Amino acid sequence: MAVRGDVIAWLGSDEVGRDQFPDADVQDLDGAFVAPGFVDSHIHLSATGLAISGLDLRPAGSRQHFLRLLTDYAKAHPGQPIWGHGWDESTWPDST
Repeated sequence: MAVRGDVIAWLGSDEVGRDQFPDADVQDLDGAFVAPGFVDSHIHLSATGLAISGLDLRPAGSRQHFLRLLTDYAKAHPGQPIWGHGWDESTWPDST
């Protein structure tokens, strides 16, 4: 982790950090894990969890593909609610 003043300038391999930020202070984390903090005043934890465990529909390239993904997911998870997210029908050829 390379630090410039009170700003983290690099988090990654030591070799790359030293090469890209030769003037930065380098802190050896000794194998510790660093994650960014949330700077927003709130997070949507439930929605994030549902998105992680739900049906990712970003790959859907058409209405037919969307419906196939939905059908396959419903068959694999019978009787369960479906939390689908991420589709963008504006680029589908059959979008109207």
